[in-house]
Parts: sequence; C-alpha cells; structure tokens
Amino acid sequence: MLILFFHTLNSIQNFSTILLIINVKCIIKTQNIYIYIFKYFVVCKELELLIWITINM
Repeated sequence: MLILFFHTLNSIQNFSTILLIINVKCIIKTQNIYIYIFKYFVVCKELELLIWITINM
C-alpha cells in the first residue's frame, strides 16, 4: 500500500493533495513514512520543500 502510494506519486500533479496525503500518513505511521519520504527526496527535487515543510509542521 505504501509502495503503491509512492508509485502513483510520480503521475500526480496536484502538490496540495500530495501534502495532505503525506501529512495524514505521517500521523498514522511516522517512522515508515519518514524513510520513504527521505528516499523520495533524491528522486523528486520539486517535492523536496513541500515534504520538508510537512515533516516540520
């Protein structure tokens, strides 16, 4: 499920939706989602700032 979420992240263009989804999943599974988020930093530089803000909220 988590892998599927990040697999579809490539085709999603609404960054606000991505922020919301990541924020919710951070609350549910903090440690796991952090690992995937930091891995995704390398792949998608455009989401770096958005994800970083979400983590520090």
